[in-house]
Amino acid sequence: MNRNPRTLFSSVVVCLLLSGFARAAPQQVKIPASGETSLRAVLGGKELLIKFHTVVLRKSDPGFPLALDDYSEVSIVRGMSIAVDGNSLVVPRSVYADLFNVRGAELTLGKGVFKIMTGGAHGSDTYSVHIYFDAKRLIKRESYDAFPPYKPLEVTVYSPPKAIE
Repeated sequence: MNRNPRTLFSSVVVCLLLSGFARAAPQQVKIPASGETSLRAVLGGKELLIKFHTVVLRKSDPGFPLALDDYSEVSIVRGMSIAVDGNSLVVPRSVYADLFNVRGAELTLGKGVFKIMTGGAHGSDTYSVHIYFDAKRLIKRESYDAFPPYKPLEVTVYSPPKAIE
């Protein structure tokens, strides 16, 4: 069986192009109401690991968020971690403290900055949050609601950590 070198070369080029697009595609994960969920990806040559720790709270449980008094039960994000190439980033509690009934998360890369998009709830409580970070630190967090205009309702900017000498 004789292979035409041009056909073989074309096939290899097509495979490489398709694999490049596959790696550039957003990485997604569904987040259950309770437990630990991991989102692993390699984007921009960096290995990323994002973990969400969720728990279900009933209205009668200690620690039930007062702001969610209209709910009888909610799933809240109790903790979140981000690691880039094995190095853990500092994730302030303000990044995840108000996330509830989260459905999923999507991770993308644009202009050297990673972005986690997550959101949850339902009806008039539907929201989304965008968390921006690079290999060294969290940069900012933007909160959106479900209604136009789709502009951030709240933006938190994180300062670079100070070196203690």
